[in-house]
Amino acid sequence: MSASIKEINEKLRKTSRLEHRIIGVYVASSKPAGAVTTAKVIPGGSGPCLAKALFKMAGHKDVPAIYIGEDAAKESCFGAMAWFGYVPFPPRVENMFSSEAPVSGSMCIKRNHDVCAATLHDMGKFAPIGKYVVMQALDDMDESPKDLRSILCFGRAEQIRNLGGLLHFGERRAFTPIMAPWGSGCSTFVAFPAGIASDCPK
Repeated sequence: MSASIKEINEKLRKTSRLEHRIIGVYVASSKPAGAVTTAKVIPGGSGPCLAKALFKMAGHKDVPAIYIGEDAAKESCFGAMAWFGYVPFPPRVENMFSSEAPVSGSMCIKRNHDVCAATLHDMGKFAPIGKYVVMQALDDMDESPKDLRSILCFGRAEQIRNLGGLLHFGERRAFTPIMAPWGSGCSTFVAFPAGIASDCPK
């Protein structure tokens, strides 16, 4: 018998002593009632960053479910739309991440274009896993969604260590169960663990 979403939420919060709300990521064929786009959660000059919106959801009970989909492009950050496979990355995307002759607004987080291009190639193709990707706090869910893809936990150093300890509890391998992948906040928070990148390990 599998655990309900309420049981998973309670056990994770209790054993890891998490203070922030735990977020579930699932696929839906229609927009859930009450769900909003990132622009509704992070309005104004900084842009509708999904990573910021998810962190705000984790810390505030008044933030409802957030959805991303092809028809939500105007109210979602471009990064999440691309990392989730709803729109293609722009040509020469490595210019955005490379410290070699960066373009205006680039992040300079890869040594050069070649390293960046090889990293992007290593991830595989980003393709949508459903009409909508929905992110919602577990304690706001009435029942377990049918297509739950991943669970996102925010915590301080000690709480993250506790989560790592839980993962290692029944695990023989010392080094490989926990990964620290390279990518944006929206890719590491959602796209990679939810299986949106074709070559990302399970």
